[in-house]
Amino acid sequence: YVVLYTPCGPANEKLFRKVLELNALALNSQQLEKSELGFSKGSLGVVKDEIVMLETESHDTLSIASLRTGIEALSVTGDFIESQITGGGDKR
Repeated sequence: YVVLYTPCGPANEKLFRKVLELNALALNSQQLEKSELGFSKGSLGVVKDEIVMLETESHDTLSIASLRTGIEALSVTGDFIESQITGGGDKR
């Protein structure tokens, strides 16, 4: 597997609950359809001191196109999630 990720904000106690709630949307298709987020592939996690949006690609299906798509999706979705969990206040 190849793991792609983008930072979405600082990992701290204040944001963990929001992150877990956002992750749970991917498990409930009805809630996901009503959500502005709309991500069904990938998840949120913690890498070092950052909350990150992750996407995992299998080596079996890996291609230049799938990497490009994954990076583009992480870019857009990661920025949106960052705005949701930090209120746009994260200046990193």
